[in-house]
Amino acid sequence: MVNKMRMSGSRVQCVILAGGLGTRLGEYVKHTPKPMLEVCGYPFLHHLISKVSRYGFNDFLLLAGYKSEIIEDYFSSKIPGAYPHSVSVNVISEPTQLGTGGALLNALPYLQDDFLLLNGDSFFNIDLREFYSVPLPEDALARIALRQVARNTRYGEVGIDKNRICSFTSATKVSTPCLVNAGIYHLRRNILEYAPSACFSLESQLLPMLAGNHTLTFGIYEDYFIDIGVQEDLERAKKELSCFFQPA
Repeated sequence: MVNKMRMSGSRVQCVILAGGLGTRLGEYVKHTPKPMLEVCGYPFLHHLISKVSRYGFNDFLLLAGYKSEIIEDYFSSKIPGAYPHSVSVNVISEPTQLGTGGALLNALPYLQDDFLLLNGDSFFNIDLREFYSVPLPEDALARIALRQVARNTRYGEVGIDKNRICSFTSATKVSTPCLVNAGIYHLRRNILEYAPSACFSLESQLLPMLAGNHTLTFGIYEDYFIDIGVQEDLERAKKELSCFFQPA
């Protein structure tokens, strides 16, 4: 199902993955999808769109799954002027859980040739205009924002070789500095030509395969990051994000 809202003229597309079950949040997501949990007075996803629009992105495509009707209802009620910059917000609902890659494949007819992709449950305070403006080499399919972390307890490590990503490893606890995927991507639409099936994970299936082909570039950033996927960090976000997320 596609729920179309207000369209804008010059389109700079940002696609947001908002379909996960959020099982680690337990009762928090019993009636509300994870990206719609309230943080600083508004749903997290509302804040994310407002923040990203300040970098010039004005055509938002939300890939919804679990309790997608809540996302559809909320954004269909938005009116011109709801955000600091003029934006359109379109929602595509999965017929069934397809995984992050399958959700993109399901939205293929609506994707621009190049687009920004974000996770709908995390925030990384980097300059998205600068990140997206770095040209992709002709032989590259994506540019991925990487975070330098002092110790890793939740995420898989990313290996690099010169100016390309060469590997993704499974999540492991390490006490030494490493690079992790920050969940921000500049993608070429034709990356989906390499989709292994109709239902797949972008992070654990497609990207590791493409890393082996040296078709992924990267940028390394260090700034504030939070992922609301676990209860402890959701509660922390409610206290810390007021300085980044202004009511819109």
